[in-house]
Amino acid sequence: FNAIFLHHSGDHKIASCAADGEVRLADLDRGIVSLIATHRGMAHKVANDLESGNLIFSCSEDGTLRSTDTRVSPGQGSEVLIRLLKEQTSTPIGLMSLSLHPMNSYN
Repeated sequence: FNAIFLHHSGDHKIASCAADGEVRLADLDRGIVSLIATHRGMAHKVANDLESGNLIFSCSEDGTLRSTDTRVSPGQGSEVLIRLLKEQTSTPIGLMSLSLHPMNSYN
């Protein structure tokens, strides 16, 4: 569904997400692709912070927004920042897109 080059990587690292809910990091220099996060629904969008280039954000139909730190071992640095659920039924509200402030990733 989505792929981006990571900031400050010299266009040598790509983050991607797909319908299987997996978020992957490809290191083109080393020829390695790592699974860095998994959603329980289709993942639609990835974004990367401008300041360090080490954080990858991803959103999914499972109603979660995840943050993954690429400096941590693959699969270990992912945490749920937001989980949207319908109040009465507790079913997920799918997230189809995300955007970061172009000048300040933390706003």
